[in-house]
Amino acid sequence: MSPKLILTWLIKDFFKIVMFAVLVSCGAVYFVLQMPNQYSSNATVISNFDSGRNLGGGTLGKLSGLAGISLSGSGSKYSPEILKEMLLSTDFLGPFIQENNFAPVIIAAEGIDDSGFLFNEKLFDSKNNLWVRKVTYPQEKKPSNLEVANKFKEFFIVNYRKRSGLIELSFMSYSPEFSKKVLSLLISSFNHFLKEKDLAESEDKLTYLKAELETSRRIEINTVLQQLVEDEYKKLSLAHTRSEYALRILEEPQLAVLKSGPKRGIICIGVVFVSTMSFILFLLIFRIFKEKT
Repeated sequence: MSPKLILTWLIKDFFKIVMFAVLVSCGAVYFVLQMPNQYSSNATVISNFDSGRNLGGGTLGKLSGLAGISLSGSGSKYSPEILKEMLLSTDFLGPFIQENNFAPVIIAAEGIDDSGFLFNEKLFDSKNNLWVRKVTYPQEKKPSNLEVANKFKEFFIVNYRKRSGLIELSFMSYSPEFSKKVLSLLISSFNHFLKEKDLAESEDKLTYLKAELETSRRIEINTVLQQLVEDEYKKLSLAHTRSEYALRILEEPQLAVLKSGPKRGIICIGVVFVSTMSFILFLLIFRIFKEKT
């Protein structure tokens, strides 16, 4: 089988290939026109934790080792990279989605009209607000935190720019209003989530430190413990008084006026190209078998 022979076959099948490409193009255009538009809301935030003071290398830091406690500043605990991973964690996203009842839209929404979201009724009964999807063990009809978090991350993007320290957030859905609402609530909820987490940790540390102060008889250790108690009270005060606890908003979530997707032109070109090349390959294989027989 020479290149000349292959070229001869392609010339003979040229009309078939063109007709197939035209038919696929029409089908692809019809298909993408049925796809609903999607809209992204974007926001820019920055970590609200500075580098903090690091006492680990001084005398106080050495003495704190005797108490089994680190004196490193808050900045080393929550770097922007860690904040990014926490934003994408199931521990945060799962409860956030369930508490705000976003799961039906995330899992079952197929589009939107003037009355609201359009749901896949095989997954979610919107009239009775019930999950009706068919699942296999260990899944349940109501999606778990892990499932909704994984699905949510298909529409949620977190991009950390190391050079500037900025964290860019983006969420996409069929509704520009819903996208903005989700992103605004997500930033607020994350600040509350981390604040409550740190408040609980500080309360536990204070309980421990106060108990140690009552039992310790060494002046050096008492000095360290008193400094640690003071630091924890500062953290508590900061947590109670700062509304943007972890993420400080530089650019509020915006209401999209232009669609973000789908990329209909790219989809059409991709479908036509792949389908046409597959059809050409099929014709060549058919010719080869025909020649052999």
